[in-house]
Amino acid sequence: MKKAEQQPTVVLCAHVGLMPVESEDRAAILQGLELRKSLRLLAALQAKLDVAATTDWSERRVEKDFLTAIPKPWASRARTRLDRGDRVLLPRSLGQLTREIIENSSTDDSAPGIDEDMLGRFVISITTENSRTKFSDTGLATTESVQRLQAEVGNLDAVQSLTMLRELMLDQVATLLYDAPEKLEILHASVQDIWLKPWPPGRNGLEALGDKPAAAFAASNKVELLDILTLGHIVSNMSKRGRTEFQRAELLAAGAPVEAVDFLWNSMALTLPKYRSRLSKDRSRGAVANQRYTMTERPFLLIDDNTALLLRHQWGADRFFGNPLYWDTFINFGRIKPGSPAEAFSQAMNYVFERRVGESLENIVSYSPAMTRLITESELQACWTERAGQLPKACDWVITAGKACFVLDATNHHLNANLSQGVGSVAEFDAELEKHLVEKKLQQLVATMRQLRSRGRELGVPPDAVFVPIIVIPDNGLPNLALTDFDFQYRSKGSLQEFDGYIYPPTILPLSSLLILEGLAELYKGKKDITSLIVLWRKTCTNAVPVTLQSFLEMMHLPRPISTRMLTAHRELQELLDGRIS
Repeated sequence: MKKAEQQPTVVLCAHVGLMPVESEDRAAILQGLELRKSLRLLAALQAKLDVAATTDWSERRVEKDFLTAIPKPWASRARTRLDRGDRVLLPRSLGQLTREIIENSSTDDSAPGIDEDMLGRFVISITTENSRTKFSDTGLATTESVQRLQAEVGNLDAVQSLTMLRELMLDQVATLLYDAPEKLEILHASVQDIWLKPWPPGRNGLEALGDKPAAAFAASNKVELLDILTLGHIVSNMSKRGRTEFQRAELLAAGAPVEAVDFLWNSMALTLPKYRSRLSKDRSRGAVANQRYTMTERPFLLIDDNTALLLRHQWGADRFFGNPLYWDTFINFGRIKPGSPAEAFSQAMNYVFERRVGESLENIVSYSPAMTRLITESELQACWTERAGQLPKACDWVITAGKACFVLDATNHHLNANLSQGVGSVAEFDAELEKHLVEKKLQQLVATMRQLRSRGRELGVPPDAVFVPIIVIPDNGLPNLALTDFDFQYRSKGSLQEFDGYIYPPTILPLSSLLILEGLAELYKGKKDITSLIVLWRKTCTNAVPVTLQSFLEMMHLPRPISTRMLTAHRELQELLDGRIS
C-alpha cells in the first residue's frame, strides 16, 4: 500500500475489494426490492447510530455489530479498517441511500427488501462516489493523485488558489451540517430557552405575538406547541426502543393530542408520490450528496392513511424539538413585509437568540476568576454617547479579563439553503459572508475596539489590552472548521490591521460551541480558568492552519460537558412532557 493511502478516515470500495455499485445500477436493483421493508431496515440501523452518537459515542460498536452479521470477505476487511479507527456507515451516505430507496423501490409487497450485505455495499459505493475527484476515480489519495493535485495547484495564481480552497470549504461545511447529531438534552434545553420563556423584556412590539414564542407558534400553526412537544416525546421514546413505524391509533392511545397527530400527518410527512416529486426537484438543483431539507422537513413517509414511517431517528427529534419549529411559525405567518406578523416574529426571535448567548456568557463570566465584568451594548453606548440621540456603534458584549479583552457580537443568521446543502457557489458564499458577517458584525467589533483603546480604562480595559473578537451564530450557520476560520481571518485582515500585536485571530463560533465553553467553565470552577483556555485556542489559530475548537479540545484531552443550567432545563421539559402522557 502506498504511504499516501495509509490513514483514510472513511472506508471506500477500494479498501475492501468491492467493485462500486454505480448509481444507475443501484437504481435498477432497488426497482426489484420492496420499499417498506428496505426503509425499515435502514431506519432501524440509523436509529442505533443516532442514539449511539448522542449518548455514549459508541457508533463504531454499532458498525461492528452490523458488519459482523454479514458473512462476506468485504465485511471482514471493513471490520479490520473499523478497528484501525476508520468509519464505514457515514450519515450522509445512509441518507442518500434513504433517498434512492424512496425514489426507486417497488411497492409490491411480495418483493424482498434490501438485506444487510446489499445495504453495506450500497453505502460504501455511495461514499466512494461522493469521494471521487478529477484526480482520483477511486476516491483514494494515492501518490499519483496527490502529485496530479500538486501539479495543478502549482499552476494557480493566488486568486485561483483561494477559490479552490473555498470550493473545498463549501463541501466540508455542507458535509458537517449534514452529519452533526444533536443530543436530546440540548434539544430539550433549547426548547425551554427559545419557546417556553417569556419574550425578552424591554423590547417593543412583541405584544401582538403573545406572551412567549410558544404563543406565536400556536397562533401561526393553529396547534399548541406543548401538544407537538408531547407527540415528539412519545415518538422519540418509541424510536429509541427500535420502532420505525407509527400508527395514528397507538400515538393517540399513548397520550398524543389529536391536533398534534394531525400536524404530523399534514406537515411532517408526505405520501410516496409527493415525496418522489420533492426528491426530483432536489435533483434538479444539483448534486444530492448533501441535500437533506426535504427529508428533515418531512422525516415521515406515509405508508397509508394510518401509518407513518420515520426515516431517521435524528431527523424526527430535530423536527419536533429543533429549528424546523421556527420555520413552521415563520412561513405560516405569511409573506414578510413591513409590520407583518412574519417580520415581527423574525425580529423577536433575533432578540431571543441574543438572550440565549447573553445568558451563556453571564454563566461563563461568573465561573471565571479572571473575567471580571460582562459589559452589555447598552452600557457601552451609555458610556460613550456624546450627543443625545446619536448612539455610537458598539458590539453586544465586552468581557474584561485582565490584559485579555473579549469583544463579542451575536447574529441569528442562518446559512442559506443552497450553501447549507452543498449546491451553492463560491460567489454566493462570498456575498453572504461579506454582507452579514464582515460588513456588519466585524465592523461593530472594530468600532468597539477603537473606543476601548482610547476610552476603555473606565470600563476596566487597559491601554495594552489584547482583543479576542468572537461572533456567535446559530448552529445552522457557518460551522467552525479549519478552512472557515482561515477564510474569516483572511477576510478580516484589512479591517483588523490597526490592532496588529494586540489582537488574536477573530472567529465565528456556533452557539453549541459556546455552550461547550460554558460547560467547561463550570467544570473548571475553582480549578482552572476558562480565559486561559480560550486565549490559548485563539493563539494556536495564528498558525498557518487554524485549529477548530473541537480539535483543540481533543488535543487538550478535555471533555464536552453540558452545563448544569442546560441539564436542568432538559429535566424540566422531560418532567413536563412525562406528566402530560402519564
